[in-house]
Amino acid sequence: MNFTPALFLNDLKIALRSLSRAKGLAITVVLTLALGIGANAAIFTLVRGVLLRPLVNRGEDKLIYIRQSAPGIGNANTYFSVPELKDIESGTRTISEYGDFSTISFTMVGLGDPREVQAGVVDGKYFEVMGLRPVLGRLIGPQDDGPKAAGVVVLTYRFWSSAFHSDPSVIGKTVRLGSGPMGTRSGTIIGVLEPSIPYPSDTEIIANVVTSPHHLSATMVEGRVHRMTELFGRLAPGATLEQARAELSTVYKSMTEQHSEAYSKQADSQISATPLRDQITSGARTVLLVLLAASALVFIIAVSNVANLILARSVRREGELAIRAALGAGRGRIVRQLLTESMLVGVGGCAVGIVLAVFFLRLLPKLDPGIAEALGRGDHKRAQDYEENGPKLSIFGQRDHGALLQISGKRRNAVQYDIGNPLTASKMTRHRLAAALYAPLRVVLFEDEQGKGIFEYDKPSSFFGQYGDERVTEVGRYLDATLEAVLRNAAA
Repeated sequence: MNFTPALFLNDLKIALRSLSRAKGLAITVVLTLALGIGANAAIFTLVRGVLLRPLVNRGEDKLIYIRQSAPGIGNANTYFSVPELKDIESGTRTISEYGDFSTISFTMVGLGDPREVQAGVVDGKYFEVMGLRPVLGRLIGPQDDGPKAAGVVVLTYRFWSSAFHSDPSVIGKTVRLGSGPMGTRSGTIIGVLEPSIPYPSDTEIIANVVTSPHHLSATMVEGRVHRMTELFGRLAPGATLEQARAELSTVYKSMTEQHSEAYSKQADSQISATPLRDQITSGARTVLLVLLAASALVFIIAVSNVANLILARSVRREGELAIRAALGAGRGRIVRQLLTESMLVGVGGCAVGIVLAVFFLRLLPKLDPGIAEALGRGDHKRAQDYEENGPKLSIFGQRDHGALLQISGKRRNAVQYDIGNPLTASKMTRHRLAAALYAPLRVVLFEDEQGKGIFEYDKPSSFFGQYGDERVTEVGRYLDATLEAVLRNAAA
C-alpha cells in the first residue's frame, strides 16, 4: 500500500488517541525533551553569539592583538609606550599594518549638557587596520594624523543611538573635549562607527591624537615606560601567525637588550600575538565550552530517560500489538504507527523546548561589558578602575512574576531584578566563598492593590553579616547604603 497524506492523517489520529490514553507518560516525555532541548538551544545560542558568529571586522582572519606582559610581577597586560610602538613597527615585515588604541576620559561639552565620556584615542591607520566602516560620515584616517591636524571625533553606534537617538544632524558639529588641568581641545564629529564589539574598551567616542594634550606631551611621545597604548596588527599577505610571533620575539628581545633600564629582570617582560577573535573571547571561551558540554550531557540524559519510558510502554503494549498483528496489521504498519507516536511527542518536545530556550536566555546574567572585556584580558587593574568609575550596581537579569500571577486570575505588575557588581562581590568571596550564595542581590518591584509601586529587598548586611567576618560584613553595609541610594534615585 502506497503511503498517502490521507494515511498519514489517519496515523496521526490513531497516535493522538493512543497517547491520550497515556497522558502522564506523554506529558513527561514532552517536558523531558523540552528541558533538554531548551537548555541546549539557549547555551548554543550564547556560544554561537560569542564564539562562532563572525566579527564585523573585514578580513578578521588576518587581525591580531599584540600584548606586552610582565608575568614576573603579576601584570598580564602592561600595554605599550610610543617608543616601543615605533621600534616594533620598524622592525617587522610579517605584519603589514599596525593600529594603536589608548583609553582616556574627556569632559565633552557642546551637545546638550556637559558629560564625562570614555574615549579611545587612535592614529589614522587604526580603523583601516581593524577593518571597520562607518554607518554615517567617515572615520579617522591618515589625513587626521599629526600635531597640526584638526581635531575629529567618531561616535560609537551605541552612544549615537542612545544619547542622540540616531540623529544624523550631529555630523559636522563641534564639541570641546576637556582633559582636566591639561586643557581643552575642540573636535568636529565626522562620523558614526558601525555596530561592533566594544574592544579593546567600551567607549562612547573615538578621537584622533591631537584632541588629547596628554598624547602630545613629551612624557607620552618620549617616555619608554609610559605605557597606555594597545596594539593591533594585520598579517602581511602570505605571512602566518607563527612567523609573526617569531619575528616579534626577535625584535622584542633586541629592543629590551638595547633599553635594559626599562625592563627589569624581575618583571620577565614578554610579547605575544593572538588572533583578534581569540583575544576577544578568551575570557569566556572556557566557561562557555564547559556549559555547552554540561548542557549536552543533560540532553543525553534526557534522551536516555525518554528512551527508557517509551521502551517500558512498548513492553506493556505487547498484548495490544499482538492483537493488531492477528487482525492483519503488517510489521510495516505497526512500525509506522509507533514512529508516528514518537514523532508527535518529539515535535511537542521541540515546540515547548523553543519556548523554554527563549525563557532560559532571558535568565542568563549579563555582565557589564566594560568589566567583562577587562576581566577577559586579565586586566584586573582596568576592571578595578571601571568598578570605581562605572556603575556601582548593574542589572544581571529579571523575571516577570506579574505574568505568573495571571495564571491565578490576578493582574498585577511584579518584576524581580538580580542586581550586583561582580568586583564588589569578589571583595567578599575572597574571604568567604559562601557569600556567593547571596550575590547578586534580589530586588522585587511590584504594585500593591491600590496600584502603588513598592520596592522590597532584604538588607545585604543581614545576609553577609551571618558569617561573622567583619571584612564581609563591611561590604554588606556598603551595599546597604548603595542599594538604598540607587532605589531612592529610581523612585524619584
